Amino acid sequence: MKPLIRTCEHNDIQAICDMEKQWAQDEITYGYVPDNPIELIESLGAYFLVAELEGKIVGYIRGKIETSKDNSIMPDGIFTDAQ
Repeated sequence: MKPLIRTCEHNDIQAICDMEKQWAQDEITYGYVPDNPIELIESLGAYFLVAELEGKIVGYIRGKIETSKDNSIMPDGIFTDAQ
């Protein structure tokens, strides 16, 4: 069965926090520190996706767009929202 990839919702945050705590406890990524739940909630949006399998969150990915003044290596406007 393939996982469903969808936008993260507020009610997914606890499952993500639980996964992160387990990852840190299992030391599967050196130096990993779980995110603050408030930061996760503030990240909700189009760039925060979860993988759901049989009704359970099994993974996630999140990103964000940051703007750098006079420090960019890519010219403004090179990326646009794909419709």
